[in-house]
Amino acid sequence: MSYLRCALLPPDHFLLADTKTLQWQPNAHCTLDVAEFDQALNRAEQVSLVQCGQL
Repeated sequence: MSYLRCALLPPDHFLLADTKTLQWQPNAHCTLDVAEFDQALNRAEQVSLVQCGQL
């Protein structure tokens, strides 16, 4: 946890933590590249299905 706090300065801008939980701040202005990649992949699959006449 201390490494994460050092990597995300200021940590309270990105993390919400208490004694039992750790989560991203819901109002933090950041993006998760894995989620963006997954959305882009889903859009590409939809385009592919349309082009192949399967949708």
